[in-house]
Amino acid sequence: PSKVTIGELLDTWLLGARDLKATTRHGYQVHLKPVRARLGNVSVQALAKADVESLVEHMLTTGGRNGKGRAASTVRQALIVLEQAIDDAVRQGILARNVVRLVAKPRLIRHEMRIWTAPQLAAFLETAKADRLSALWRITALGGLRRGEATGLRWVDVDWEASQIRIVQTRVPVGNEIVTDEPKTAAGRRTVDIDPQTLAALRVLRRQQVEERLAAGPGYLETGLIAVDALGAPIDPAAFANRFARLTREAGLPLIRLHDLRHTAASLMHESGEVSLRTIASILGHADPAFTLRTYGHASDEAKKAATATLATLVRM
Repeated sequence: PSKVTIGELLDTWLLGARDLKATTRHGYQVHLKPVRARLGNVSVQALAKADVESLVEHMLTTGGRNGKGRAASTVRQALIVLEQAIDDAVRQGILARNVVRLVAKPRLIRHEMRIWTAPQLAAFLETAKADRLSALWRITALGGLRRGEATGLRWVDVDWEASQIRIVQTRVPVGNEIVTDEPKTAAGRRTVDIDPQTLAALRVLRRQQVEERLAAGPGYLETGLIAVDALGAPIDPAAFANRFARLTREAGLPLIRLHDLRHTAASLMHESGEVSLRTIASILGHADPAFTLRTYGHASDEAKKAATATLATLVRM
């Protein structure tokens, strides 16, 4: 018999998970908040499948942005983390089995990806030329970078001779602060080639930052980052996303998320038929090309029209 509660188990489990990245640990704590509120005082040995089912129903019908329930993905994440903690209790001999595994996770609803066409991407880059970070927009759009990777780029990560950039760190929000960390996976640490036009834009930005540093004098903040303002202060990833939205509106383009710029790059490379999925996975930092296929192995409206037209032509022959 044990008097350990769910809340106490979660505390000791998180304490023992010393290798978790700060961002992952914060994510776990966020996911476990509704679990603690609903089941925190329940004895681990008294936890029943019905308790977990009640938790799922509660999360699906309360909370969230509009108060009408949390997303299925949010509920699934909470169950996955709770499952891991209960697994630890089983290994310790506190429990004979993990009842969380008996509960069906909410089904995910996959929404259609919103991406730009090649002309739309070109129009965005043309508009972004007037922005002081135009070089970074080119790298983000053509290299498929995440916003944390783009805002975490440093000048030492640029290989001017090889025309490449190295993705070795990322800047992500953790609670109320921005944390600089390594990419989540080994595949995330990668090298991305950049074209001559992007390299030239980077040289212009570097010269501009040198001039800004001289003008600011002692007030300039030395960070070594590429994404900084005129005084050297790092640009917040959220502010970077807001800046993207502003440039999108200026270009008169359909509004998409900054992360959809990454989807756009991958989809356009895939639909060209000239870039292998393994290469796309390497560029994006995916460890498994199968994930890349599942994510980007769809056809755009243009590709489907072209395929239909091709088939019609073959039939007429």
